[in-house]
Amino acid sequence: MGKAGKYNIVIEEGSTFGLDLLYKDSSGDRQNLSSYTGRMQIRDSPGGDLIDSTDSNIRIGHKVQNGTFVTSGLGDATTTHQSNISIEIFATHTANYDFEKAFYDIEIQSGNHVERVIEGSVTLSREITQ
Repeated sequence: MGKAGKYNIVIEEGSTFGLDLLYKDSSGDRQNLSSYTGRMQIRDSPGGDLIDSTDSNIRIGHKVQNGTFVTSGLGDATTTHQSNISIEIFATHTANYDFEKAFYDIEIQSGNHVERVIEGSVTLSREITQ
């Protein structure tokens, strides 16, 4: 486990957003995250005002498929899918977003061990049809 990756995302206002990550170590080996929980926050600036917190919408060992967290089809070994980190932000949340650019990060935690997995900017693509 190491340094957080950088990944900028675009969220479409009024649409459900999903992001699936596959967690590997520096050697490229999948890491078993079965004892971990995840958390994500979006803020107007690093350390700034909170826009959204999606802790309950992060799953370890699942992926988002057709708007549902699933475990099937993620690999043939039990621990293979435990490397997946999936995030879903519902359209009811994104419909209320009112920013042009913000910042996020995703952390995983097991006991007292906390690690930032990924971070970056969030650009909001404004909804036309309402």
